[in-house]
Amino acid sequence: MVSGFDHIDVVVKDIHQATRDYERILGIKPTEVAVEQEGQGFMQSEFPLGDSGSYIYIVQPTSDKYQAGAAMKQTLERSGEGIHVIALTVDVENLMEHVKKSGEDVITSNHSHSFFVHPKRLNRVLYQLMAPRLSNGTIKAPNFI
Repeated sequence: MVSGFDHIDVVVKDIHQATRDYERILGIKPTEVAVEQEGQGFMQSEFPLGDSGSYIYIVQPTSDKYQAGAAMKQTLERSGEGIHVIALTVDVENLMEHVKKSGEDVITSNHSHSFFVHPKRLNRVLYQLMAPRLSNGTIKAPNFI
């Protein structure tokens, strides 16, 4: 059911310093730096992992008015800087049905291409289960909500 790894979000207090550190230490050039994600409540720096189609995103909450920014802010307050989410590519419709049948609640996203499993259920790790990206980098949104 899981077909791959899309990205990991690392939540930080200072996105500019973290971006410099990741570039300097890991030797990866960011393709975007501290870009505000409109309507999401966070800024993001993007580090592509070669030609794999996978990414490391450095994220910093800017507003708790939105679902994503509020969750990131809560992670920072509760746990400090570190991994916020691991995103896996899946057949979203079938896996959501499977997770629900297993008796688990899902956290729906404001985006129809993914859902989340609460970190209490998987060893304090928030998993985003999302549709694979198309060859142009966009994500095909299934109709499941």
